[in-house]
Amino acid sequence: MPSNFKIVFVTGAYDNTYEVNKAQKSLNEKFPEIFDFQFYKHTSFDDDDQLFEACINQSLQADVVFITSHGGFTRFNRFKEFFDRVSSKKKIFLESGIQDEVDELRHRLNISQGEFATIYRYYSMSGTQNLCNLFLWMINKWEGGNYPVGEPIAPDWDGIYNIKGNEEEKKAYLKQIQEDTKPVIGVLFHSTFYQNGNVAHVEAIKAEIEKQGAIPLLCYTGVSAQKELDRKGIDYVIDELFIQDGKPVVDAIINTLGYSQTILGSPGDGSAEMLEKSVYSKLAVPVIQTYSVWFSEEEWKESQQGVDGMTLVSGIYYPEFDGQIIAYPSSYTLFEEDEFGTRYRFKPIQERIEKICSLAKNWASLRYTANEDKKVAIILHNMPPRNDQIGCAWGLDTPASVWHMIESLKANGIQIESSFQDGEEIINKIVNGVTNDTQWSSPERMVEKSIDTISAGKYQEWFQKLPAEVQEKMELDWGKAPGEFLVHQDKMPVPGILNGNVFIGLQPARAYEEKAEACYHSTDFVCPHQYVAFYKWVKHIFEADVILHIGTHGTLEWLPGKEKGLSDACYPDIAISDLPHLYPYCISVVGEGIQAKRRSAAVLNEHMIPSMVESGTYDELSQLDELLKDYYHAKANNEKKVEPASQEIWQMVKALDLDQDLKITEEKAFADFEQFLEELHIWMEKIKSSIIKDGLHIYGQPEEKDRFRNMIRLLTRIGNGEVPALNEGIAEALNYDYQLLLDESAKLWENGKTSLYILEEITEKAVGLIEALGEENYQAIGISSVIQKIGFNKSDLKKLEQVLAFICEEIVPRLLQTTDELKHLVNGVDGKMVDPGPGGCPSRGNALILPTGRNFYSINPTAVPTRASWKVGQKMAMDLLEQYNKDEGKVPESIAIVMYAGDIMKTYGDDIAEILYLMGVKPLWLGNTAQVSGLELIPLEELNRPRVDVTCRISGLFRDTFPNLIEMLDDAVNLVAAQDEDIEMNYIRKHVLSEVEEMKQKGIDPEIAEQEARLRVFGCPPGTYGGGVDILTSSGKWENNEDLATISTTWSCHAYGRKVHGDSRPDLYGTRLSKTDVTVKNEVSKESDIYDIDDEFIYHGGLIAATKKFSGKTPRSYYGNSADPSRTEIASVESETARVMRARILNPKWIDGLKQHGYKGAQDVAYMMENVFGWDATADVVEDWMYNKITDHYLLNEENRKWMEEVNKWAANKMSERLLEAIQRGMWNASEAYREQLVQIYLQTEGEIESGL
Repeated sequence: MPSNFKIVFVTGAYDNTYEVNKAQKSLNEKFPEIFDFQFYKHTSFDDDDQLFEACINQSLQADVVFITSHGGFTRFNRFKEFFDRVSSKKKIFLESGIQDEVDELRHRLNISQGEFATIYRYYSMSGTQNLCNLFLWMINKWEGGNYPVGEPIAPDWDGIYNIKGNEEEKKAYLKQIQEDTKPVIGVLFHSTFYQNGNVAHVEAIKAEIEKQGAIPLLCYTGVSAQKELDRKGIDYVIDELFIQDGKPVVDAIINTLGYSQTILGSPGDGSAEMLEKSVYSKLAVPVIQTYSVWFSEEEWKESQQGVDGMTLVSGIYYPEFDGQIIAYPSSYTLFEEDEFGTRYRFKPIQERIEKICSLAKNWASLRYTANEDKKVAIILHNMPPRNDQIGCAWGLDTPASVWHMIESLKANGIQIESSFQDGEEIINKIVNGVTNDTQWSSPERMVEKSIDTISAGKYQEWFQKLPAEVQEKMELDWGKAPGEFLVHQDKMPVPGILNGNVFIGLQPARAYEEKAEACYHSTDFVCPHQYVAFYKWVKHIFEADVILHIGTHGTLEWLPGKEKGLSDACYPDIAISDLPHLYPYCISVVGEGIQAKRRSAAVLNEHMIPSMVESGTYDELSQLDELLKDYYHAKANNEKKVEPASQEIWQMVKALDLDQDLKITEEKAFADFEQFLEELHIWMEKIKSSIIKDGLHIYGQPEEKDRFRNMIRLLTRIGNGEVPALNEGIAEALNYDYQLLLDESAKLWENGKTSLYILEEITEKAVGLIEALGEENYQAIGISSVIQKIGFNKSDLKKLEQVLAFICEEIVPRLLQTTDELKHLVNGVDGKMVDPGPGGCPSRGNALILPTGRNFYSINPTAVPTRASWKVGQKMAMDLLEQYNKDEGKVPESIAIVMYAGDIMKTYGDDIAEILYLMGVKPLWLGNTAQVSGLELIPLEELNRPRVDVTCRISGLFRDTFPNLIEMLDDAVNLVAAQDEDIEMNYIRKHVLSEVEEMKQKGIDPEIAEQEARLRVFGCPPGTYGGGVDILTSSGKWENNEDLATISTTWSCHAYGRKVHGDSRPDLYGTRLSKTDVTVKNEVSKESDIYDIDDEFIYHGGLIAATKKFSGKTPRSYYGNSADPSRTEIASVESETARVMRARILNPKWIDGLKQHGYKGAQDVAYMMENVFGWDATADVVEDWMYNKITDHYLLNEENRKWMEEVNKWAANKMSERLLEAIQRGMWNASEAYREQLVQIYLQTEGEIESGL
């Protein structure tokens, strides 16, 4: 008989070998000396080469090798090396839970498909008996054994917990609870835990639901339906147990299952990552996602990260595909030892279970509570806490949107005492009451006017229930409760207004401005007492049934605490408590939205981006544009007119300060006027073709007329998958090569027109086409007549017809479904599930992610970068190097890049790909799958340039969302630094070697010095967010650029990597920046620009200031752009500033669009001024002429100023104040006339505001 049959198990840290050990013991008792089992944890290989080699040797001697890595082989860091060395020689069985990974590698396993299927059945059904039979089957099959082997025995995969009977008994039980009047909370857990008795956490959930007066319905399932395993799966549980007589038995679900049940439970291989409907959609009830963390209880409490990498993927990321509400951990992991080895048991985190069950019950109660009795809290963001910034939300007309929301809620039965006339009335009532702005009202006056006050005694009741460490920290930062901030005679005001059962409140001030001086050196200030008091009032005094935070974005989800997996000591958890939370959010701001989902249990009701339009030309720019056209016409037809035209063009260029944009003198221009003219022409067309917002989106309202038509063109600006861009179709119809027009933009054609002018005419044709298509009601049947009407006679119109059909059949219907935004919001208030949908930039070839209104999700972090993104990233790296070489004549040694998580989500990893390519490293994918399995060095002979050193300044959200990418970057640096290459061809190695030597001379241990010298990823401290710079610019508590550099460093100098998580390294960060030649930040769409959001100057401007401080010179600073992934661009910060200034900020189109939005439109103007000021303060990029023009256009233009003063006088006042500050600080060398006029406007608006109080 065979003997010494050797089986090697290589498993993940959390893969359970306990049952295998039991089978091993049973077999050894029955058949001694027949089997030899060896066990290895692949996570142990990361830092132990000796163990890795020992495992390789044992595997090569084995009869069969089992490789299991729950959550995917990307979690096995040395998988490729291991698999490549073993797979050609040994039989292998793979299991990861991700079917496409296994399928991809099956041909290399050296076992037949039938053998694999047999092993899979035994192994998946598990249990001692099945595993014993498996191992005996293998020795019979491969070694000629003749041992008795039984068929696999299927466990009880799917059913109702504690109901062991047949289907009739289950139906009877379900009917019984269905007839009860209490809410029913479904609880889902995996049948594996049912089978092995690992259900303490499930039992605790059950007990808590009963304690809270609801009925638990506990069901276990194997999730994926597999006939070969006799498993019915999640669809059985939903269709047969959670639904009876066509109606849901449950009112809400608490889901402890990992991953996406929609993906795992769908027919096929289970590898799809985007399905049309969630598996839970048929129930239409909210699903609360909870999870177990692979920490001990103490580790979880101490962990700033909150969850481990495995749980992030299985318990948070994947469930978002199903539209689940991401709650909190319900259990920790306890490892128990006995005669069979180690097994893990989930143990309940009781306080978290209480919160989860309460949250589920509150969601369920929305289905029971009559709408006329429901109370709805609508919270408007207010950052900074000023009257000009009430309802601040990117791209959204907040007042008008709230008005439409209230009208929809009222129509659905929510009680409103008196209807608002419009959104402007809502704002007027708010500012006439109590706001967060302390400049215009004293605390005494605020308390007098408040709709209610919170007494010190009442707050103390709430405060005393907070965890001891929270009480201690709040009193350390803000004084003994209730502190002094916004407190008058022991009372705190409640900013906002009441209308029936609707409260419209202002999110309280984060109050960083109150601590600005301390923020130079500290980052961990918590929110004031009044912040917590406000949210406790909403819950306990107003007694809200549901809370809505309006627009992108507020401060609650960014409060201190764990990054994920929050505890009761985390401030977002303290504020939001157990209230059902709906959050209308812009579809294209994915990263920040995901943060609200993961740190405040929010349902993201996505909304559409604003309509956008080409900038075109205006005023003197239009005159110059005509002169250029005349010049090219004269050049082609009448050379005598060229010289006069040249002089006239230069005079106008000088008058418009365009010579500053182009960095050119008159002498240089006329030395080669044709070259100058080409550069001017390209620059003018770049301005004209820039895409700018045309007003703001109103929630639930499709755009109309020109805005609707412009939205269609925006969504077809580039191709959508196989559908070409609209302009490409038109170019083909006009017999032009579209790519040639783009590539040779200044080419002069025989008709006297340049490629740029032809492209402009194509755009004009597109406008006419869409207008004509609209006259046909966007019916595909009318496409032929529209094409003829516009005058296209070319026979080959395939591309044009294709894109027009796409517009009619896909884009227009989806845009009209913008009304779904309100429908889904109302459904949420009714306690119904909001269906999931993908987030992203619709204008980036992603029109099919529409319609809006759904609960958006993100991307798979283990599939970053994608192959497509790798190509884009390579191109962006080459653009950067080419531009720097053009500017400086060499390759930069060191680059510092700002990275946002949202950009990674929208591009699938362009930034990461660019960094890897700059370093000379490329990603490796697992076969043809999307999973990134490792990195590989690009040989220097292939790279054909030095490896560039890259320092990354990541956002706090990046840290939270992509810990795997931080590790990938760490691995890339270590890979490059370890190469024995010429240091002038490997700048990472060059800098590491020099820094190690410097540290060794200071007495630092060589091993520590090596680790420190390789750190390249920095960000804000764990559990905090931001860049600090805005705290100073908003408060005015700074003296010079070095102050801004100091606070930027304080908030940016925390190192991240495989072995560090947020360790403060200011000196090391300073060393990195002292060597930085280039700073860069990439833009991923045309939907916003660098003056559109304050994060741009906070992060990139702050980085520029810090680099200047540490290096002693101003670095080259660039913006890359991959809005069209096929045609990436790059520009200096100075050039991009000039473009945005001329294309949007000074463009009458932009302000005319905002004028249609009253208060919010003027707010956006004031916000623009804040960003201009912030950029100039940090990076010194705003020229005097820009300040002049802004002042002329907005405050000295009587029509525009009067509009601002009428709709938002605080905005006009703040804008004049900021411009005066720019003069006072020497940022703007303004004339005395400008200063005097601004002082007059400031005093006038100040008087008007004070007289209205």
